[in-house]
Amino acid sequence: EGIATAAPDLILGTYSGITQEDYDKLSKVAPTVAYPEVAWGTSWRDQLTTAGKVLGKESEAAQVTKDVEAKLASALDGAPELEGKTFAYLAFNSADPSSVTYYTTSDARVAFVESLGLKSAPKIAELSTSNDEFFGTISAELVDEIDADVVLAYVDSKEHLDAVKADKLLGKIPAIASGAVVALDDPTFILSTSAPSPLSVPW
Repeated sequence: EGIATAAPDLILGTYSGITQEDYDKLSKVAPTVAYPEVAWGTSWRDQLTTAGKVLGKESEAAQVTKDVEAKLASALDGAPELEGKTFAYLAFNSADPSSVTYYTTSDARVAFVESLGLKSAPKIAELSTSNDEFFGTISAELVDEIDADVVLAYVDSKEHLDAVKADKLLGKIPAIASGAVVALDDPTFILSTSAPSPLSVPW
């Protein structure tokens, strides 16, 4: 109802999790473009390409893509050590440390990190083959199998990360044990990396 009140000319849901029911409702409000394959899994490049086609601005979209890629290339020139390293995107729940959420290789944030030259950890790649969603959960008893060089960790705070490190099971994740952790506890940084776009990627 709120969207209908806004009276849009177009609804872009290329990076979304809208259902068929949602799509049918939204299509009655305005022409609607949904995600092409996996919910919440559309890369920033595909989002931009789609928007360019829909809006008749394909050349502009292509130029924005080149500009963003140039910024990425410049940043990576200063970090050659990233090439070939493995990583895992994980989320830790302070209220329930019995399991860990992992993000699959079809997730846009994972795909973005892979575009920087890193590779998903073998365990994450394995889990992703049997998971059609953008995330899944793994028991704390098995997390030591996530053999990544670095872990990007959603945590509530520094204190929460300290608790994860001290946990007898979670602390066995190799990257956690070695301190190779990027703590994701800043709301702005979390939002910018959770939804990669031509605006958030350069930021």
